[in-house]
Amino acid sequence: MQIAFYRHLYKRAKKMAKKDFASAFPMIAWLRALSGHLSHKDIGGFNKNRWMAEINGEKYINEISIPGSHDTCALYEPIRQLAKCQYHTVTDQLNMGVRYIDIRANVVKDDLVISHGPIFQGVTFDEIIGQCYDFLKKNPSETVIVSLKHELVSRDKNNAFIPLFIEKLETHRDMWYTENRLPKLCEVRGKLILFSRVENLNLGIDASKDWIHNSSSLIENDGFRLHIQDTFKVKSVEAAWELAKNHIHNIVNESDGKKNLSINFHSGILGYPHVIKVAKHVNAEFLKFIDNKKIHLGVAVFDFITPEICNAVIGTNK
Repeated sequence: MQIAFYRHLYKRAKKMAKKDFASAFPMIAWLRALSGHLSHKDIGGFNKNRWMAEINGEKYINEISIPGSHDTCALYEPIRQLAKCQYHTVTDQLNMGVRYIDIRANVVKDDLVISHGPIFQGVTFDEIIGQCYDFLKKNPSETVIVSLKHELVSRDKNNAFIPLFIEKLETHRDMWYTENRLPKLCEVRGKLILFSRVENLNLGIDASKDWIHNSSSLIENDGFRLHIQDTFKVKSVEAAWELAKNHIHNIVNESDGKKNLSINFHSGILGYPHVIKVAKHVNAEFLKFIDNKKIHLGVAVFDFITPEICNAVIGTNK
């Protein structure tokens, strides 16, 4: 009810703006941000909060099929089909089984806030990571890979992102794994695994170099490699599924003594942006394709992830 009420006010403010934009603009900005914040409300009722307890702790993280969400916090959009990528809050996603979250933050007034491109999602980095800390304290058998990306880098004129992030990390240092190495599950139970897409951060599993925009990438690190499938501009919904499916078939096997961590994005945009249209097709095809198969998926990342998709990914673990 609250969300509907504030969106009603937002529509009224837009009508006011046609007559007196300068007066209406502060109200519009406030209502948009508030609407974003109110989008982050837990539903609850999910029961995959401890599925990693059944996984052998001697397994390396790259040997486990892990459900992930693309643009994990993108629950709000001011215009339909412009920015929204998920239905569920971080807490709900974690409880339904998600163990890879895609966090995109930028600097606003000496703090890190969550956004999808230029669209503020109504929550701060502290709020989102706080949900992760709470989850792991309640479920110490689990680990969560946190992919960190600096959104809107050009706007960070004072290069404040890295110092701000490190300051926040140090307040809960014992809950982070920050080595540039693929760990065994037993090493990281109860911890967040930093997966860094931030250049010059020099902490965590380093994915900041050689990640090719809108393509597939092999990122070499000392002793392991990252195999990324992140082609998101697609010509059809069928093409989006083929990209994801082919990556499943072609996950790079270990060679030269190196371990391989696969990150496969089952997401894309079609025209303006039509994220939901792509997601509906790809997600449905994925569920038909998996159908209780015991195959290794690596990290399988989805838009609008559901309990059914989480269960399917988790179920591929032998």
